[in-house]
Formats: sequence, structure tokens, C-alpha cells
Amino acid sequence: MRNPLRHVLFLGCGFCLLALPIQKVSAEALPSSVAAQEVNRILLEEMGSEVATSGPIDDVAFLRRAMLDLNGQLPTPSEISIFTLDPNPSEVKRSAVVRSLMSRDTYARNWARYWRDVIFYRRTSERAQISLPSSEFYLTDQFQENRPWDEIATDLITATGEVRSHGETALIMAHMDDTENLASEVSRIFLGIQISCAQCHDHPYDRWQREQFHELAAFFPRVKVRQVRDQFPPTFEVVSHDYLPRYAQFRPEAADNPRLRIEHRMSDLERPEERGQVMQPALFITDQQYGTGERDIDRRLTLSKWITSKNNPWFSKAYVNRIWTVLVGESFYDSVDDIGPDRGAHAENTLKFLSDQFAENDYDIKWLFETIMQTEIYQSAGINPDRTQTIAYQGNACQPLRSDQLFSSLLQVLGMPEPPVLPPPPPSGAPSSRRNQFNPGFQFMQTFGFDPSMSAQEWTLAIPQALALMNSPYLMRSLNGYNFSTPLGQLLREKSENDEVVYELYLRTLAREPTAGELQVCREYVQEVNNRVEAFEDIQWTLLNSTEFLHRR
Repeated sequence: MRNPLRHVLFLGCGFCLLALPIQKVSAEALPSSVAAQEVNRILLEEMGSEVATSGPIDDVAFLRRAMLDLNGQLPTPSEISIFTLDPNPSEVKRSAVVRSLMSRDTYARNWARYWRDVIFYRRTSERAQISLPSSEFYLTDQFQENRPWDEIATDLITATGEVRSHGETALIMAHMDDTENLASEVSRIFLGIQISCAQCHDHPYDRWQREQFHELAAFFPRVKVRQVRDQFPPTFEVVSHDYLPRYAQFRPEAADNPRLRIEHRMSDLERPEERGQVMQPALFITDQQYGTGERDIDRRLTLSKWITSKNNPWFSKAYVNRIWTVLVGESFYDSVDDIGPDRGAHAENTLKFLSDQFAENDYDIKWLFETIMQTEIYQSAGINPDRTQTIAYQGNACQPLRSDQLFSSLLQVLGMPEPPVLPPPPPSGAPSSRRNQFNPGFQFMQTFGFDPSMSAQEWTLAIPQALALMNSPYLMRSLNGYNFSTPLGQLLREKSENDEVVYELYLRTLAREPTAGELQVCREYVQEVNNRVEAFEDIQWTLLNSTEFLHRR
């Protein structure tokens, strides 16, 4: 039973937003170019003249940043040349190249991998890893088609089916149908609100009560993950159990017996031996209620409609804040997935404008990328993220490459085709570590992977990770300058002028030309070593292990 005093308490404390439907102010959908200019204006108004004081980046730096952000890989020397020789003004050709990059398959694959990691880095069951490939395939297809974010979210919340062929089951599989974990993750990913602290007690810092958490969990008790019998390799399927399954075969009429229906119960902390209180499904952020006794698929579909509604600003705010954080390097909030009405935003009006426009543009993902990437803050020079800085958005904050971005960039520099990064699931009884220990993509995921919901300030390259890259046999074999089949070997064979080799290595590896000082250092090093091949192997190795290569700046 719901607590009628809750609404009175909220009203008395000024929290009436929760007790009333959220009303959205309508706005006209703007094209990305117009919206970007409005973001520039609003951000300057909010944050003052310190915004983007690092200055603008040049075309080459923009191309590197845009390709890493959109495609997860570096531009090639030929792409750099074509872009810089384009006679159009920078504003025109930058907008054009963003649209062009989003039409590539690598755009969809890069962002599929990002969201795959968002879902699976906080998985609560290791068995969920068998869904990694199918989730990536599913998400890649969605981003290739530019499906709106609300439709993708609905798929992930309402999914059913065999997990190896239905990648949309990823979120449910990641938590093996655990009702309370599903509630926490749906709130975190799609609303940006951490409500998990209210699972056992009222939230210590926010307004959320324990009852509200379990009302959200009440949408999920009837979704189940079960192993498919007589299937090899082993697999699972996501199904709906609307009443106790042990009665289903022998008593079809059980569906009409309320005593046999599956409902979520909130335990009594003072009497844990009792079954607890049956909870009525409700969405805490809008206070919309749904009846008990309804079918699983109807519950989850209703929840997805409430979450993705344009009347719920937190759905669009959560997505905009996350994408802004990736592209600008700094969240509107202190954490990318801990927002909500009890959190203050650094540039609240900018976030509201972007979120409203994202919704008015029908959650068009490419529209959001185009808009943010045309802003002055996105196109400002890179700065090192500083936990102590008090002024936000002085420049575009540098960030470490994700494991798949690093792996793709390495393969590109080394002239190697990209194998599947995701390892196949091990056969029954075979340890995953033995099966995948020689898979370079898997090694990179294990060594350089990090939760994309962490901020750039929270993640730094640790000593074991640095050593793994520096001493990688895979990397060393590919840097053999005596082997004419490697890019370095071919380059040394084709170019007799050492300066030309240096220029090419810098363009391939760092997507820029060397400075005069860097060129002179390389000249002196080649002369000092007195072995051209070994000297350039060292130079290439140094560039690949540089902070500049390992970061998106």
C-alpha cells in the first residue's frame, strides 16, 4: 500500500515536482547549426568569459578529435591531406566531415561498443558475457539506422528472446533477471539517477524513499532468464513468467489466481522472515502508478513509455549529459550517471536547452552529435582535466582512449586488419582465460578497459597497463623494420630521406606533423644510433607509447 503522507511531506519540503506530472514547455525543433550557436550563447551567459579560453583548434586537430569521437580510430595521412586541402571555410568543411564520418560503419560500431560497455561493466553475473557479441551487433544495427534513442531504450527495457541472437536482451542478461539490480540500472542508464541506495533504506542524501525504489522494482519481477535445455554452446533466453512456473503446465487457470501471480515484495527489515509487502509498480520521478496483476510485457512497455516520454526531462537530460561528457570531456554534473533534481548542474540552462531540443528533434542521435561538435567548446583546444579547477569548460578536456579505440588505432598505425575484439564464449568447461589469452583484442579489453561511466579525472594509466603496452610481443612484432611486410619496413624501403620518414610516422601515429624541435631530436637520434632501421623502430615505439597517442585531446 502506498503511503499517503508521502505527498504531504514532499509538498511541505518543496518537493512537489514528484507528486505532480512533469509538464514540458514546448519548443521549436532547431537544426543543428542553429542549435549550436544557441549553445554558444547560453553557455557564455552562464559561465562567463572564461569559457573556451584555451582557444580554437586547427583543422588537423579537429579531424583527429572528430574521428576518435565518432569512429574510434585515427585519420590516415591521406584523409588529413584531403581535409586540409579543402578550400572551404573551416566551419563548412568541419560540419561536412562530421556528417560524412557518421555515415561510416565505424561510427555505428564505435558507439555500439561504448554502450555495450556502459551496460556490461556493472554486470552482476559473469555468465552475462555470452551476450557481448550479440549486444554489439544489435547496437551497431541501431546506430547504423540512426534509430531514435527512445526506441533503443524501449527495446532494451522490454526485450525477450534467446540472448545470442537477440542483442536487445543485454541489459536484462547483464543482471540475470535480478529485479532490484534491473531497477537500479534502468534508472542509472536511462534517467541518470542513482536510486540503488534506497534499496534498503531511504536515500541518505536525496529525496528518494525505500518505497519508491521497490515500486520501480515492481515492474520487473516477472521477467526471467532461463537456460535453454539441450543447447550447445550453452545459452539463455529472456522470458516472461506471469505466474509461478511450476503451476503453468498442470494448472493453466493459475493465471487467474492472484495468489499464484508473481509480484515484487519489499521485505520488512524488522521482520525479515516474513514475505514482505507486495509493491505496486510506479515510476518515482513522475509518480505515475501501474496496477499489480498486469502482465510482464505490459509492465515493462508501460515503464518504457513513461521513461522515454517527452514529458519526462530526465530521459533526455541523461543522454545529453552522457554524450556531452564524452565529446567535451566534462559532465554537466559531478558524475555522468548521478544527476536528478537534487543535483546542481554546472551549466543548467545549457543542459536544459540541449535536452529540450534533443526531445523536440525526436531523440535524433546524429542531430545531437552534429550540434555539440559545431559548438565553440567542442572545437576548443584540449586542456588537462583538473579535479581542483573551479571554472568549468575552459577547454575540451583530454581523455584516455577506451580499449577498443586504442586497439583500433594501433591496428591502423601498424597496417593490420581488425579481428573481432569480442572473444567467443568458451566451450563448456573451458576456462575463459585460457581460451582467450592469445586474443589481442581480448587482452586489450582486459588491460585497458574501464567503465565509460567514470569521468576522465577518475581514470589514469596505471603502471601495469603502461608496461603491458610497452612490452607487448604483439606490438613488437609489428614494429619490425627489417620485415618489408610491416608498414614501417615498407616506409623505410620506399623513402630514403629520414625527414620524410619522420613526417610520415608522426602523421600516421599522432595525426599531425612533427614540430621543428621534434624533427631535430629524431634526426640526432638516428645519427646517434647509427642503425637506420633500429632507430626508426625506437621512434615508432616511442610515439605509440606517448601520452599524446594514448589520449583523445
